[in-house]
Amino acid sequence: MKKLFSILKLQIIDSFTYRGDIFLYSLSGVAHPLIMLAIWLTVINSGGQTPVSREDFIQYYLFLLVVKTWTGAWSAPFIASDIRLGQISSLLIRPVPHYFFLLGGNIGEKLIKTLYIGPLLIILMILFNQRVPELTFWEWSMVGMTWMGAATLTFIADLCVGFTAFWLDNSESVEDGYDLLTHIFSGQLIPIFAFPFILQRISMFLPFRYTLSLPLEILLRRLSPQDLISGVLIQALWIGAGLWLVLMLWRKGLKRYSAVGA
Repeated sequence: MKKLFSILKLQIIDSFTYRGDIFLYSLSGVAHPLIMLAIWLTVINSGGQTPVSREDFIQYYLFLLVVKTWTGAWSAPFIASDIRLGQISSLLIRPVPHYFFLLGGNIGEKLIKTLYIGPLLIILMILFNQRVPELTFWEWSMVGMTWMGAATLTFIADLCVGFTAFWLDNSESVEDGYDLLTHIFSGQLIPIFAFPFILQRISMFLPFRYTLSLPLEILLRRLSPQDLISGVLIQALWIGAGLWLVLMLWRKGLKRYSAVGA
């Protein structure tokens, strides 16, 4: 366990070497929610009908900025490249699994992004006259727990997508398909509570909602107590299923990798 914490610490420190690159990625991550907010505000100001109010859209997309910062993952293309090029062989001799190094880098990147996005969020909240939601201790606990769960599930899914390269010569199609479904059903484009009822029900049983939208829905008090509890349980089930899948893909993938003489 001490080795694992040491590796995580070193990877987090190493992430600060790339703070310039991370700054540019942070800007691109900020642009998308703000563009979507501008589109919806334009529709509302022009008299168009929208599924939720102007205030709901403002709150959602502003808090999406910070929640999304801590639920992102980016390892899949690098994992796939290491597998295809045979570079993963040198990583297998490390004392702990390779994904612990990826986890450290992921956390380090999020710490740096928070330094950039935190001040921007404060400025935007002042400009839009927004306040931090007044939640109970129980509700804040649920936000924190599901937020951490969303980050965990996203990281697990990212590993699974990357590990498909053990079987596929080009796993980019898998990554593109996963990204498309994530954009639709995680709430990145449109809040799930603004979906038609049938799509809301479908999204409840898909993993994508639990990689981003769930903590936002709790933060904005969009869930009844029953829906909150069921959301937490379903997220936990998806995390458990994801952990089983990522370990299975890793073990079977290494066997196949070794069998072909890589």
